[in-house]
Amino acid sequence: MGRRTPKRIKRFLQRYDQCAPLHAALCDPRKRRGVRWAFDTIVDTLMLGMLLMCKSLRDVEAKSERAGKRVPDSTLAYTLERIDPTPFDKLMHDQVRQQHRSKAYRSRDLPIGVCAVDGKTVWVGDHLADPACQRQDNLAGASWQLRVIRAVLTSAPSRPCIHQQVTPADTNDMGGFEAFFQTLIATYARSELFECVTCDAGFTSKHNAGLIDDAGKAYVLGVKGNQPTLHGEMKRLLAQSTSKPDAATDWERAHGTQIRRELFRTAEIAGFDDWPHLRQAWLVRQTTRRRHGTETVEDRYFATNLTSNRLTPKQILRLVRLHWAIENDCFHTLDVVWKEDTTAWATNAKSIEGRLPLRVLMGMRMLAYNLLTWMVRVHLRGDRARTIRWDDLRAALFDVLLATPSPLAQEVALVTT
Repeated sequence: MGRRTPKRIKRFLQRYDQCAPLHAALCDPRKRRGVRWAFDTIVDTLMLGMLLMCKSLRDVEAKSERAGKRVPDSTLAYTLERIDPTPFDKLMHDQVRQQHRSKAYRSRDLPIGVCAVDGKTVWVGDHLADPACQRQDNLAGASWQLRVIRAVLTSAPSRPCIHQQVTPADTNDMGGFEAFFQTLIATYARSELFECVTCDAGFTSKHNAGLIDDAGKAYVLGVKGNQPTLHGEMKRLLAQSTSKPDAATDWERAHGTQIRRELFRTAEIAGFDDWPHLRQAWLVRQTTRRRHGTETVEDRYFATNLTSNRLTPKQILRLVRLHWAIENDCFHTLDVVWKEDTTAWATNAKSIEGRLPLRVLMGMRMLAYNLLTWMVRVHLRGDRARTIRWDDLRAALFDVLLATPSPLAQEVALVTT
C-alpha cells in the first residue's frame, strides 16, 4: 500500500459519508424514558463497526471507545434488535444510483452492463430468528437458515450488490425469482444500469426466461439436466461439433493447473420447445491440465436471447466467466471478511415477533461492502492500491477512522461527549 493511500481513503470517506442518510432514514425504536445514548450515536457506532469489519458487538464496543467514548454492546444489541429494516432497501438503491452517476460502474471488458442473480444463505442457527427462516433437518438435528436472492453488477469493477430480497420460508430461489426480478426492474426502470441478466441453472426455466425477455433485458441462463429437453438438444447440436471453436482463451495458470476455455455456439436452436425468445445456445468447454499431464474437460451450456452480433466471441467468454464473480467476489468477500454466514451481531434469539436484526445487519453490511469495494477497486489509484488485501485495508481504515480525525470518528466522539 502506497504512503498516500490513507489520505485518499480519508478524503473518500469524507466525501461519501454514510451516516447522514442513515440518520434521515432510520427512526429511534426506543421509548424516551431512561434513554442514555442518542440514537444517531448508536447508528454511527454500528456503521463504524461494519466498516471496520468487526466480528462481534463486543469488538464494536472496543472500537467505539477508541473513537471517543465507549458505547456498551448491550445498548447496541438492544437497539439493533428493534430497528425497522425497511429503509435499508432504499438506502442501498440510492447508494447504487450515486455510484452509477459517478461513472464507477463503467465496464473494462464488455460493451453492456451485466447483472448476475443468485441465492445465498446469510445465517444458520438453532432457532427461528426471522419469519423467513427455513427449517433444515440433518444428522445433528434441526437447524434454521435465512436465505436471500441478490443481484450483483458483475460488469462493474467493484462488483456491487444492487438489490437483495429475503426468500420466503415457503419457497426456494426458483420460486422467489419472479417477485425479486419484478422489484429489481421497477427499481432501476429509468436507468441503463444493465442490459443482460445471468443466472445459473437453478434459476433456469421457460417462465423466468420470459420474465426477463418481457422486461426488455437479455438473459444468459445456465442449462443442466433440470431442463432435460433443452439440455438434450443443446448437446445434440454442440457437443459433437467438429468445427473450430468461435473463440478460445490462452492457457491460464491457476493453483498449479493450466486452464483453457473454448466457445461453441449455434443459432439452430432458436425458438426450440416453445421458447419464442430463445436465439442462441452456447457451449463453453473448459479444459484443465494438471501437473502430472492428465486433462479433464467440462462442458457448460447456456441459453440466451442475445442476437449473434451483440457480443464478440471473446466477449461472450468474458461474460460467462464474469457470472461467477457474484460468488468469487461478492459472496466470498461477505463470508470471509464480514463472516456473514457464520457470525451475526444479534439474531433475535427469543424469536419475538417484529424484531428483524438479521435484516438490519444485511442492510448495513451491503452499504459497507458497496462503499469499500467502490473505494478500493475504482477510487484508489494504482494497481498496488487496488489489489490491497482486506487485512491491510482493515488496518488502514482503523488508522483513518480511529487514530486520525475523520468525519465518522469525529461524529461519534462529539455526540457521545
